[in-house]
Amino acid sequence: MNRIRVRSITALVLALCVLCSASVSFALMSNTERQSIAKKIGGNAIGQWALAVNDGIVRTQPDGNATYIGKLTSGMFYQILDYAVASQTDNIWYKVEYAYGSYGWTAAFQFATEELSSSSASQNNFMQGGYVYHKNLSNTQRQSYAKRIGGRAVGQWAYALSDGRVREQPDGNAAYIGKITEGYYYRILDYAVASLTDNIWYWVEYADHSYGWVAAFAFATEDLTY
Repeated sequence: MNRIRVRSITALVLALCVLCSASVSFALMSNTERQSIAKKIGGNAIGQWALAVNDGIVRTQPDGNATYIGKLTSGMFYQILDYAVASQTDNIWYKVEYAYGSYGWTAAFQFATEELSSSSASQNNFMQGGYVYHKNLSNTQRQSYAKRIGGRAVGQWAYALSDGRVREQPDGNAAYIGKITEGYYYRILDYAVASLTDNIWYWVEYADHSYGWVAAFAFATEDLTY
């Protein structure tokens, strides 16, 4: 009886392992193993959607020494727009839209490339970049991202997700002096943490030579242009 029970348990464990998604197995793989799979897929990756397995670095060129311009967001799907083989390392790189209207190159090991999909369902459900992702987040969740980014946001450009209110001070009770316009990018000139709510506020130029404070949730702060 004990042997039968052990065999049953073993079979159950194996079945559960088989049911595990590819993203889990990819998370446990080494960078070299992921690159090997990317080489096997080759140029067929172009046009497909791939799952980011970590917050991978995006660069201006398919080269580990190229300028850093942004990052991926772990758990998001990105469409692969181009494919390149690094001349020195022979590693695979993918060109993606890492933020709304922003493009760059990222190493193939950042993706679960076996989860490539060309179906319209994948496009509708996941989309590319951080903009769509942020549209679906709550204000609290966006504030959480802003806290993680912190003072590094100063000097960057952020995408306005809504016609957010501009106030005289970084405080929801401060005087309302204007608004930002959804769909526009605004440069973050300063950063503040509200004393009572602990929420993040950004100081921006919301109109020509007019400045004020806007709550961080009004922006797609993962789409900051570096």
